[in-house]
Amino acid sequence: MSTPSSPITTELRWRGLVERIRRGTCILLLGPGVAIDPDDPGQTPLSVSLARCLAAGATAAGDTALIDCDNLTYVAQLFHRRKKDRIELEMVVDDFYQSFDQLMSNFHRDIAELPFTLCISTTPDNFLYHALIEAGKEPLRDHYNFKRARPLALVEPTVEKPLVYDLYGSRTEPESLVLTENDRLEFLVNVIKGSPELPPFIRSQFANSDTSFLFVGFGFHQWHNRILLHVLNAHGHRNRSFALEDQAFFTHPDCHQIVVFY
Repeated sequence: MSTPSSPITTELRWRGLVERIRRGTCILLLGPGVAIDPDDPGQTPLSVSLARCLAAGATAAGDTALIDCDNLTYVAQLFHRRKKDRIELEMVVDDFYQSFDQLMSNFHRDIAELPFTLCISTTPDNFLYHALIEAGKEPLRDHYNFKRARPLALVEPTVEKPLVYDLYGSRTEPESLVLTENDRLEFLVNVIKGSPELPPFIRSQFANSDTSFLFVGFGFHQWHNRILLHVLNAHGHRNRSFALEDQAFFTHPDCHQIVVFY
C-alpha cells in the first residue's frame, strides 16, 4: 500500500485533479495570490502593492497607527476612517487596477485553456477574463453585491462560455467591492443570512457533493476563508479538493492546524 507521500499517490492525486477538471466537476477559485503584475520580478500580488500605496499615503498624512502595510482590508479600513469617504477609496482602487486592465500572466493563459465552466475570482482585476477571450472563449461575467440584490443571471455556463464570478464585487459596480475590514464582516454576515442571496446556481455548485475545488493563491491562513467555505457548504464533499499556496504559507506558525481544518 502506498503511503500519502509516495510518488504513486502523488501522481494519482494530480491525475485525479486533471480528470475532475476534464469531467467538468471542478470549480476554480482564484485568490489574491495569483493576481500579479507579469512585469514585476518580485511577483508581489496586486492586493499587496495596492495596500502599500494606501499605507504610504496614510503615513505621509501622519497616520502612525499602521501595523501591517501588506494587509489590504486593514489599510483600506484606516484609509476610509481617515478620509470619511467611501467613494474616494473606490476611486483609488479603480485607478490602481485600471493600469493593469489589459495585462495577463502566463498562469492565467494556461488556466484559460482548461475546461472550467465556473471560475470564482476574489480580486477586481481582469486577467482571467481577458485570458479566456484570448483563448477563443466567450466568458460570461457576473458578481455579488453584498449591499443589495442584483438581477440573477439565467445563462448556464459551458466550457466555451465559462462564468467568471467576482465573489468580492466588481469595479463596474464600485459599491459592491469588499475593501475594508467592515466590508468583509458585512459581506460574511450577508452571505450567511442570504440577504442579499448568492445566485442559486453558485450556491448549488458549491453544495453539490460531487463537486471538487481547485484553490489557487487563496490564502487559507486567513480566518474569514474558513467561515466562507463553511457557509458555502464546501466541506464534506465526496471528491478531493486541492489548494495550491505559495511557500510563505508553509512557514506560517499555524500551518499544521490550518491544514487539519481544511
